Amino acid sequence: MPVDGLRAIDVLPVANGTRPSGDILFELYEVSHDEGEKPAVRVRSTEVLSEDLMKQAVYRFEFPPILDSKDRAYRLDLVASPASGIAFWATRGERYAEGSMHVNGRPRWADLVFQAHAPTLSVWAQLRLLQGRSPERGYLMAAVGIALMLLLPRVLNGLGEIGSD
Repeated sequence: MPVDGLRAIDVLPVANGTRPSGDILFELYEVSHDEGEKPAVRVRSTEVLSEDLMKQAVYRFEFPPILDSKDRAYRLDLVASPASGIAFWATRGERYAEGSMHVNGRPRWADLVFQAHAPTLSVWAQLRLLQGRSPERGYLMAAVGIALMLLLPRVLNGLGEIGSD
């Protein structure tokens, strides 16, 4: 992920000939950038009725934000438990250089079509995140921010007096 705050992933379900039935388990794993370095860790999951997936053209797998998602790699598993009559849009050929798609444990020639959502965090949320990673820097940045807020009215007032001369 290029930013912090990963909070949702959109996928495109499609009917696969028969009436959708069963459940689909969505599992999001944090994985190591280097193969074999450490095992994947499940960070979010939910189970959805196949019928509910088909109610809209796009299904959004939404979850509590992962505040420190920047520069981390993730894997999304869609597991039929059991389900039938449903498939998901995939590309023709490799479109996502960092990813791969497997079906029933075997690599496939396509990539899952998806969109990840990670909104821009507020200044305060970024400070909380920084404080969690490096408490000293977090407190320093908070102090600088408060000092700037206290000084800003004086600076603006001074600029107004300069302009009135």
